[in-house]
Amino acid sequence: METALLSEEYQSAPRFSVLLLDRDGRRCRDRLTALAKSGHIGEAEAAESVETWLHREQRGDPNVLLVSADTFSDQEIADAITSLEQVHPETRLVVADVPDEGGSEGRPVALGAWACVLEGAPFVELLESLSRAANGQATLSGERLGQVILHLQELIRLRPSAPPGSGPLAPLRLTPREREILGLMANRLSNREIAAELCLETGTVKNHVHSVLKKLGLQTRQQAVYYRSREVGPPPSPSLEAQR
Repeated sequence: METALLSEEYQSAPRFSVLLLDRDGRRCRDRLTALAKSGHIGEAEAAESVETWLHREQRGDPNVLLVSADTFSDQEIADAITSLEQVHPETRLVVADVPDEGGSEGRPVALGAWACVLEGAPFVELLESLSRAANGQATLSGERLGQVILHLQELIRLRPSAPPGSGPLAPLRLTPREREILGLMANRLSNREIAAELCLETGTVKNHVHSVLKKLGLQTRQQAVYYRSREVGPPPSPSLEAQR
């Protein structure tokens, strides 16, 4: 594709790196080629799974994990971002090839995705979604936020490992420090940034984040962002200009 197809906002956005998970080999190769030609990607690599990628001796430092929904189950997507967060907590998930069905976009986002792209969408839409996620932008309309919360509640209800009391009232079980941590997570601060803000060790922040997710019955930081959004509304998204 030609970069001229992108709006001016995205043409001037910082370059970013992508890790692509797709079991459709031909589509995967085509996307890698298109991403490389777009002029917006610093590095693009592909793998069959996050575990396979983690075992590579040489691997990149992806800003975005792009997963194809039609070749990975919901559980595999959730496991992928959970595994990646252990070594790259600031990597953002984007889910592509989502079936065009009513409310279908809410489920990938509830799993922890910063954005989702419908099946058959133009490549330019995928590229812009990747750019927004790489720059910390994950905006939702009120209607879509409601869909996400419904999916989150359903996912928590169905999870066998969900702790007792997880769900809508779970935030009441958080300690004052954990609620403070949750608020900073909702503002999309990294563990390192939270540590600096609260004058804590990064390891201490990691422990608090783990406790917050466990008490809420969630698996990823992005799920916590949307869970918090239900209480206070979506946090403001930084503009691309502010990122530079």
